[in-house]
Amino acid sequence: MVNSRRFLFVAASSAALLVTAAAPAVAGFSATNPDPLRQDSLVRLMDVAATEKTKANGPVVAVGWREASKPGALFVTFSTNGGRKYVKKNGNMRTARIAGEGNLGLSVDICKDPVWVGSRARAPGHKAKTTDVLITRRVISGGAGQVFVTAPSVDRRVRDVSVACVGNRFLAIAWLEKSGGKFRAKLMLRDLDTLAPAATKQVFGLGKALFNGGITVAASGTAVHVAWTHGDKKQLRYKRFDIGPGGDPKVTKNPTTTVGFDGTSKPELAVRGKKVALGYGKNGKVFFKLSTDLGESFGSAHKLIDTGTKAVPSRLHSVDISGSRIVVEASRAKGGKTTAERIESKNLAASWKNSVFGNNGTRMGALIKNSNTKSKLNEAWHNNGTAKDTLRAQYQNN
Repeated sequence: MVNSRRFLFVAASSAALLVTAAAPAVAGFSATNPDPLRQDSLVRLMDVAATEKTKANGPVVAVGWREASKPGALFVTFSTNGGRKYVKKNGNMRTARIAGEGNLGLSVDICKDPVWVGSRARAPGHKAKTTDVLITRRVISGGAGQVFVTAPSVDRRVRDVSVACVGNRFLAIAWLEKSGGKFRAKLMLRDLDTLAPAATKQVFGLGKALFNGGITVAASGTAVHVAWTHGDKKQLRYKRFDIGPGGDPKVTKNPTTTVGFDGTSKPELAVRGKKVALGYGKNGKVFFKLSTDLGESFGSAHKLIDTGTKAVPSRLHSVDISGSRIVVEASRAKGGKTTAERIESKNLAASWKNSVFGNNGTRMGALIKNSNTKSKLNEAWHNNGTAKDTLRAQYQNN
């Protein structure tokens, strides 16, 4: 899912590609240009985002990753033609380095043309082992800015930042933090037109949180949805904020509800219209719930991956929804091995199909809406190799 720290973006040449043989495309999909996107001694996919046509480009797809060992470096690349090419007209790959501690990850979304990235870094002059929320705005046509959005005057340690575009109106930022000896979940609403401190419209405390339990935010033009793991019993909490009209909107906070009971973790949200797709882990397995009424109620839980334990869990990586299509990307833990799987429904969770892949790393997907009944899937994944890790991506054909 960033300025006063004065981090600089490095030139694309600093992330020059190592050329290897292209991977065979899955049926119905084509590999991106370049293929692979990246190869290094350590590569870890962090996030994928996609949107229909923006103000000046589109469809736009963004891929974020980490490379190198601790703390590592964060990067984002983006395509302006639906994931077909991540290169400029001169043939160089669009690559931007993102400030932040690499091993803590990033979150990406695309709104009003720029690519927005949430990461964590220590503010200037702050104590060691403290981190704040850093936001980067990367303009597709060129240029970038950065700003800390949490007050550096407070000693805190931030974990699990998630960002989402509230249409083309605002940026929603959710995060977990430890401050004053307490673990908390928080949400911020910011204007998209400036990185100045005045861009912060409102900040909301969400209550107690499990620091390593995860938090996720998703949004439409009129609502922000947040899910996080609460407390020692690891209960999954959900809350919706209704965003009124105008540049300084009235925000209505709906009641917080518990949608997943003991043992839940690492939720992922996606929203289209009134449909809210919610995936989460529970006791090492992967589950899914669907709401068709803006989160007022959720249907029964679907167990999408039935293997894994608390000690060696199966893991959820991404969730997206468009029309009646739902795509969940996860890793199945079974028999000492981890297998990447795409779990897909084309009838609003009435039935599911699992597709198994050969990469032994994270796989993520994002849908681009073509019409009310059709969409295209963009995927990225990394494969852990013996000498080099490889990051690849593909797009769905017509």
